[in-house]
Amino acid sequence: MEEQIRQQLAGVIGQPAENLTLISKERVEWNDSALGCPQPGMMYLQVITPGYKLIFSDGTRTYDIHTGREGRPAVWCDHGRSRRLG
Repeated sequence: MEEQIRQQLAGVIGQPAENLTLISKERVEWNDSALGCPQPGMMYLQVITPGYKLIFSDGTRTYDIHTGREGRPAVWCDHGRSRRLG
């Protein structure tokens, strides 16, 4: 799962995947299907959604990635704004 997300994130930010290091991986239960990073004006299912919070770094910046249980969907929570990966 981590390698697939690393590849997807690299494509979104325009960097080689080799530049991204996984800093941490934490199992979480999100409060809804927004995976902890809701978009304004969107509606989400109000159900506990198991998943992961992954932090990647390129050495100068960190990237906060939220996922569902199997790594999908995956979103980059960029300063409170959700950007879907893949």
